[in-house]
Amino acid sequence: MEWIYNFLFSAVFAVYLFIKAPKYNKNRWLWAVLGYFFTIFALCVFFIRTDRKSLGWILFSIIALLLIVGALLVFGILYFFGSLKG
Repeated sequence: MEWIYNFLFSAVFAVYLFIKAPKYNKNRWLWAVLGYFFTIFALCVFFIRTDRKSLGWILFSIIALLLIVGALLVFGILYFFGSLKG
């Protein structure tokens, strides 16, 4: 069931980029494929490449920060529970 949500989430980004790309003289098929496979990162790059740099960099910074915090949280939990055994 989760694959349906993943497909829909990716499809939304692909359709958005497919529609918006020609307005900025970009290849719609390329951006749709990138949007499907790389979702939010493709959207960040699209914003940066289409003169909406501040929005793209802010979105990219938020996503990168969330990924770093998430990774640190996972490693912290693994370290904590690993130290309880020893």
